[in-house]
Amino acid sequence: MNIIETDSQGKHQQEWLNKNHQNKYGYPVTLLGDDLYSRQPVCTLLLKQGYNFIFVCLETSHKTLYEWLEFLERNGEVITVEKKQWDGRKNLIYRYRYASRVPLKDGDSSLEANWCEVTVINEKTQKIIYRNSWITRTFAKINYGIILGYFNFRFGN
Repeated sequence: MNIIETDSQGKHQQEWLNKNHQNKYGYPVTLLGDDLYSRQPVCTLLLKQGYNFIFVCLETSHKTLYEWLEFLERNGEVITVEKKQWDGRKNLIYRYRYASRVPLKDGDSSLEANWCEVTVINEKTQKIIYRNSWITRTFAKINYGIILGYFNFRFGN
C-alpha cells in the first residue's frame, strides 16, 4: 500500500513534492515528520526529489526495523552514549542510541535508513521522562542539531 496516496492529504503531499524538487531552493532541505511519514514509499519519493528527512519511527509501526535493531544490539552494533545533566531540580540521564543501515521493511528492495533514539531518565527514580526515535538517511552535524533542537524546543531544558 502506498501510504502517500491513501487519502486526499497524501495526494496533495505527493503533488507538492512533484512540483517542489529540493534543488528549487538552492540549499539542502531536511523535512521533519511524524511516524506516518516514515514509510518506504514516502521516503523513496523524498530521496528521489533530493530531500533528506528525519521522521519519527515507532516500534509499533516498524516491526522489521526493530527486529534488526534487536539483532544489532545483541551483536554490539547499536552505539549508545549517555550524558548526565542537572536540570536545576534533579539529575537526568540522556541516553542516545544509534544504528546505521537498518531496513525499513522486510525484503530485498527495502530502503535502508539510519536510526536514532533519545531517552531521558530521572537518575534517582529511574523513571523514563521522555523517549522517541527517528529515521534519516544521513547523520551529519545538522541532523543531530535538528533532532536535539526539536527535543529541547518541545520539552525544554
